[in-house]
Amino acid sequence: MAVPQSWWYEGLPDSEHRTSGTPAYHHLTAQETELSQEKTVITHIKDGFDFLGQNIRKYNDIVLIKPSGENVRRFLDKIRKVIKENPTMEQERLIDLLNPKIRGWANYHRHINAKETYSYVDYQIYQVLQQWCYRRHPNRSKWWVNKKYFRHTGRRNWIFSVQMQDGTWKELLRATDTRIVRHTKIRREANPYAPEWSQYFEEREGDRMFLNMKGRKALKRLWKNQGGKCPVCKDEIDKESGWKIHTAEDGSKVFVHPGCHNRIHSVPVR
Repeated sequence: MAVPQSWWYEGLPDSEHRTSGTPAYHHLTAQETELSQEKTVITHIKDGFDFLGQNIRKYNDIVLIKPSGENVRRFLDKIRKVIKENPTMEQERLIDLLNPKIRGWANYHRHINAKETYSYVDYQIYQVLQQWCYRRHPNRSKWWVNKKYFRHTGRRNWIFSVQMQDGTWKELLRATDTRIVRHTKIRREANPYAPEWSQYFEEREGDRMFLNMKGRKALKRLWKNQGGKCPVCKDEIDKESGWKIHTAEDGSKVFVHPGCHNRIHSVPVR
């Protein structure tokens, strides 16, 4: 339903931040639809509002969506509760408990402006974990404790990790490790039924598949079935060469190099 411009509110005094008495309220009442007075509020876009754990607010001329303060507080309270309630738990088990929570929360917010919030959350978790480590060894120096529970590798520092029996390292996930994925608008002139746009939609499908675990498993299975090689040039496909998805005439999908994908529409793939 299109919203009439007369419903747009640039700013209302606090006494008018309600639903009754507004054009929207009268319109919905005429349609025998009622807005909840407790759950509905009219507010200025520059003040913002929270919705589904995210805050929508206009900063100058830009509307930004960020994790809401309340959502961040609840998440950190859950993390702190898990850590404080398990003072004697093995480090490996603690990591197993925390990783799914961090991964789930970060993935939920990965499509919005959450990078700064990710850094803040990581720092808060690090602070709690450091106190957890110090309480386990009250007679040891901070240097000894930090060396035991945190490691440094490459440009990454203060990684809460433990070495397993097979020599590998189990690490605590960081929210900042989650890549921010911007929503890519579809081009207005794109037509999924026009042959000249087939390459465009194939590339969009491949990018979308890579964003979720199910899609990545399908891509990995497809890559293995091809022996890791491009069916056009017969060379290997890896991260450095890049890849694209092409849909053949029979509906099957194949992995190809980006350069080969530009030529593949004039060279049928068998």
